[in-house]
Formats: sequence, C-alpha cells, structure tokens
Amino acid sequence: LVSLILDPADGLLVYRNSDRIRAGGFEVEVTGHVAPRVHLRASYAHQHAVDAVTDARLTNSPADVAQLALRGPLPAPDLTGGLEIAYVGERLTLAGNRLAGRALVNATVVQALPRTGVEITVGALNLFGTEHADPAGAEHVSDVIPQVGRTLFAKVTLAAPRAR
Repeated sequence: LVSLILDPADGLLVYRNSDRIRAGGFEVEVTGHVAPRVHLRASYAHQHAVDAVTDARLTNSPADVAQLALRGPLPAPDLTGGLEIAYVGERLTLAGNRLAGRALVNATVVQALPRTGVEITVGALNLFGTEHADPAGAEHVSDVIPQVGRTLFAKVTLAAPRAR
C-alpha cells in the first residue's frame, strides 16, 4: 500500500510503498444496447480491504461502488442524452469517523452538427447539488474535504467531418 509518511531525513511528507494490506472482492459489469441506439452500462464492485498487521479497515476504501449509465437519442435530430448515477459506499476517515455513502446524478445532452465535425455538449455534474465530502489525507488539517455541488459545463468538440 502506498502511504504518505514523514521522511525522517528531511521532515518532508513523502509517498512510500510501506504498508501491507489484505483485500478480496468481486466486480461485475453489464453493457449493451437495450433498444436501437440506446446504450446501457451498469457496474458494481464489492471489496473488503484491511491492514495486514492490525486487521483494521482501510480509510477512504468503500466496500461498495456502483454505476448505472443510460445514453440514447432524444426527440430532436442528431440530439443524444445521457444520465449516470454513481454510488460510493461508506468510507472511514483518518480520524476514524464514518463518512456516509452517497449517490450523485450526472446528465449530458450532445448536439451533433452533421457534416461539420462539430459536437456541442452541455451537462450537469451532481445534478441535484447533493452535499458530499471525501476523506482527507494525512497532509490535510481537516478530516474531510467538502466537494463541489452542482457543476454546469459546456464543451465544443471539433473533429474531421464524416460523410453520411
């Protein structure tokens, strides 16, 4: 396990491959078309990871992680929409506190402009503005780091035009 430790030679924090862990688990993913031009991806992973010496559960190591994503055409021509739900299970912080699991929803809409190679994407990450945090590392003063709420974005992609 790569861990952040204090280097006795100079007093600086450095990452070293110094700890041993035991881990086991499984992962499953299903992906495919559920209808013409409608794509579904679902995945789930379960793990149990502990310190090999103390048998203590690792910090920032969720037992469960899952994702569900659906992408397909919208009613307007050359318009595609996508919806993703991402779940991260409960995690421990360095102070031993339990950080509740959380699910975030992301949404995107893509407008392709045929024969131009231009694609315009707009979307929202954390669509519902769910308040959440991640465990902090040893280099931080606080136990958790609050994460950004809803984030809106727009992107324009230019590629070589394709013939239809």
